Amino acid sequence: MKDFFGFTFIVIIYLAFRTTVLPSVPIPDLPLIIVFFLSYKRPCLMGLVLAFFLGYTSDVLMGSIIGITSFTLVFVYAANYLVATRFHYDNHLLRAIGCGIATLASGTLAFLILSFINEDVRFFANVVPQTVVTAFFAPFIITLFERGAHIRRPRSQRPEGESF
Repeated sequence: MKDFFGFTFIVIIYLAFRTTVLPSVPIPDLPLIIVFFLSYKRPCLMGLVLAFFLGYTSDVLMGSIIGITSFTLVFVYAANYLVATRFHYDNHLLRAIGCGIATLASGTLAFLILSFINEDVRFFANVVPQTVVTAFFAPFIITLFERGAHIRRPRSQRPEGESF
């Protein structure tokens, strides 16, 4: 439950920054990185609910059509959960590739939905740069999430010899 509130707070701050300061600059898709991280690190029903809630929050604060980001993040969570049962993201390169594929799948799915309802969306101008930036920064952000989870763990549950 701490993760739910912590990640929600982080995403609200991120979306406020993204919509006001850098609305047209491609920056990493933090809600998608969080969903990607939760789908392989802590897969549970709460992660699926968090994926929907983060997508809904993103739709509301970004001013997009309600439900599209929610649907794509839930799809990414479910697909990556199935992949993560057979495949381990144990190094930075695999995390970058996995998050890049997840970003491309999310963007493609949103593009198809928006094209179906006759919205004008430019795939190569929006989705491809977002995929590259998110894939590049994902390993670093995921490492921060892992360190944060490690720091929050009580000392009695930490392996011997670790001080932080």
